[in-house]
Amino acid sequence: MSEPRVNFNYAFAAPHMITMCRPSASQKFHLQMEENKMIVKYSYGCLKDAFPLSSSQPKIDQETELTINQDGAEYCLSGWHRHASGAPWMIAEGKGEVACTVNATATATGLVIKMEFENNGSIQHDMMVHFRNMSGWVINNLGWIDGVHTNLLLTLNANGRSDRIIGYALGADEYPIFKNGRATGIFVPMVTPPPKEKGPSMMYTTARFILEPGEKKTGWFVLPYNNNLEEYEALSKADYEKEMADALQEWCDLLDESVKISICDEGVISAYRACLADLFVMREPHGGRHGISNGTIYYRSVHSGEPLIATHILDRAGYVDLVADDLPLYLEAQDDNGCWVYSKGWEHDMWGINYYKANAALQHYYITDDIEYLKAIYPRMKRSILFNRESRRSTKNDPVKAHRGMMQRGMGDCGMMDDGDFYGFFYPQDIQASAADRLILKAAQILGYEEDAKIFSEYCEETVQDLITSLRENSIKEDGYEWIPAVPGSNNTSMFGCLFAFHPGKLLGADDPLIQGTIRHVLSEKISEGGLPMGTGWMPKGIWVAMALDNFSSVYLRMGERDKASAFLYPVLNHATPLVTWCEERGQEKGSKETSGDFQHLWTPVSVCGYMLDALLYEDDNAIHICEGIPRHWLAEGKRISVSGLMSRCGKADFTVENKGGKLVYDIRFERTPDRDVYLCFRTPDRDEPVKLTALQGELE
Repeated sequence: MSEPRVNFNYAFAAPHMITMCRPSASQKFHLQMEENKMIVKYSYGCLKDAFPLSSSQPKIDQETELTINQDGAEYCLSGWHRHASGAPWMIAEGKGEVACTVNATATATGLVIKMEFENNGSIQHDMMVHFRNMSGWVINNLGWIDGVHTNLLLTLNANGRSDRIIGYALGADEYPIFKNGRATGIFVPMVTPPPKEKGPSMMYTTARFILEPGEKKTGWFVLPYNNNLEEYEALSKADYEKEMADALQEWCDLLDESVKISICDEGVISAYRACLADLFVMREPHGGRHGISNGTIYYRSVHSGEPLIATHILDRAGYVDLVADDLPLYLEAQDDNGCWVYSKGWEHDMWGINYYKANAALQHYYITDDIEYLKAIYPRMKRSILFNRESRRSTKNDPVKAHRGMMQRGMGDCGMMDDGDFYGFFYPQDIQASAADRLILKAAQILGYEEDAKIFSEYCEETVQDLITSLRENSIKEDGYEWIPAVPGSNNTSMFGCLFAFHPGKLLGADDPLIQGTIRHVLSEKISEGGLPMGTGWMPKGIWVAMALDNFSSVYLRMGERDKASAFLYPVLNHATPLVTWCEERGQEKGSKETSGDFQHLWTPVSVCGYMLDALLYEDDNAIHICEGIPRHWLAEGKRISVSGLMSRCGKADFTVENKGGKLVYDIRFERTPDRDVYLCFRTPDRDEPVKLTALQGELE
């Protein structure tokens, strides 16, 4: 069997989007690409002054379109892809007698688009790049008024002060103004004169490049962040080649601060770095600190769900100080009654948020070994578990037996509906809240708060038993097996979190008939043509790509089902666009035109980063597991894995593992002496054997 490769062969249909910005910046450009055009969306607003954790997406203020013509005919670009470094940098090519290469990224000035043309033919060619404002009214090309600045678009009558610069072109031979479909001064027809219903031609600026045989020319299109006409002269003289190089270096320096991973597949490493970069694309100033948003347009807001998963990944990846600065934004958002699911934020009534907060807090303690930090956050943890206890007590006499002992009615999200209602009783949310309570119990034990630990232990045991009883009594029984639904007794809702009872909930063991039955149900009825679980979100027959790794691979790995865990990695990557971005949900088929949510959603890059780090090293209370989740071919004969700076409960972990003639030669080093067993998986194409190590350097036969 051939080794899998990253080829993006299951991408959904264009447009494909990538968001451009500097690391953790407020100003972001959203590029949507199709082969015949590029659309850029931009907001002058940001999240800096938004109410913390609220749903407050900045509105799109400007929308522009860039198209190319060759000799009056439409010119198409192909091969859209992302820079191999993982930085948010877009590259595209156009082929033919005139070759065109496009590079775009966000710099100190704004979005910079570099276009290089080369005439490989034997005759002269005219290349026209049309840059149109789609948000304005009547006029945007200043040259239509003054006859001079024909390369410049101002807001004029479009969303803002009239002299604000939307964008400008540089480097062309001329910038003709079109009137009645013709250029004034020189006749160069547009492919399609702009129809009246889409705005008159004075909303364009056009750059013309006249190329003789063998000639090369470069043009620049710049969309500044927030500059006005009086600043144009200085902007026009900037060194954009240097700005782009500096922007790329800034991203590479940031990504190089992270854990360093070397494996045999550069395609996977490039995709992983792109996903890691996108955590910083979606990170920006918010609530007096920095927060990570759930998407880049429709979900460009912060709450404590997947953004806290992202924050924990940044902790593991080595950005510990950054995480320490960010965590208070999430963890200090708590109601006066102790509810940690902040009622003033987007997350209100989603009881699973308890888990993301408690887990991020406790894991940050494990990584830093900072007992004073844990002591400082513990009062919030205690107030949370006491609130949850009262919430569960309020349902003890619920008329519906299945609801007794669960958290009060809450929001399901993730496609979960209780008899058509967004609000109700949802097992995944309840299981996560229960897992949070047990993490808080663990914090009390670590801190030596014996009285709290005794009270919390009794309460957690009661909660676990109530949930297990409810799960068993309200499972779906069919075809000789039973499975766990999201809603007690309902088989007509999302499968999100269907295995939370095993991980992270730790209610049922891997061999429990309910867990095995749930896996059987998913594998037999809910796998897409591309090999990913379906129906884990709002689209019953669609796929939420992230959940393959988040909900399933994470579970399989902890079950010891390593082939099943690693089998989802390449399909998840290959359901991305070539820009290494994913929409939230989509149709299952190749080139699907059915998409939902943001075109660049947070949870998939989070799930890719999380699984990559887990595959190399994951921990539980009993052991440290190394290389258990890797695809087998990563340790084929002669292959080597190297990891440096991966954060663990023992501080930084560095290790190399190499297959030399059927022997696994390894060298493992931790910053702090391990307090648990260390397992190394001899995971090669013909072996799959976790071995308990007696020494951290040596070889396995």
